[in-house]
Amino acid sequence: MKTATVTITGKIGPGLTDTALVFQGVTGINFNISDNTIEIIQAAKAEKHTFFDYDTIATVTYTISGDAATITIST
Repeated sequence: MKTATVTITGKIGPGLTDTALVFQGVTGINFNISDNTIEIIQAAKAEKHTFFDYDTIATVTYTISGDAATITIST
């Protein structure tokens, strides 16, 4: 199974912001427009789901280089 690396800077809750948090082994990203959230899904023994508010997100960059996918999401 192919995975990607995601680096995100964004709000994770009231008054809480992560800066340049790196997720390895990402198998999916879901953008939920009605809820204003981005869901990061990581492969592991049990899938891990992490949610971020995207109403303050300014930039999403998706880069494919060879066999590697890198996604950067920032405010």
